[in-house]
Amino acid sequence: MLSFYANCSITRNVSKNMFFPRPNVDSAVIRIERKTNLPKIDKQKFKKIVSTSFSMRRKTLVNNLCKNYEKQKILGALEKLNKKENVRAEELTLEDFILLANIL
Repeated sequence: MLSFYANCSITRNVSKNMFFPRPNVDSAVIRIERKTNLPKIDKQKFKKIVSTSFSMRRKTLVNNLCKNYEKQKILGALEKLNKKENVRAEELTLEDFILLANIL
């Protein structure tokens, strides 16, 4: 969702050794710049599709979206995007999600 509204980039990495108590992971400082020209899309529908797609991380996109859409409609949309039936949400790009929202 963040990449829909803003351009994000890592400005520097921060070692876990810089903290006390020391966490188990390294960190990063990120830069977030708000986009001025957003794609023309129903933002509520887009948000619902993205959040539902990532709701159960280990499930396929089809299984997650079946909560709100007919399976055949989802499969048809994936075919138009040249994606396999077993694709997971993390494999789609922002542009894929925008197209998916427009198709559904």
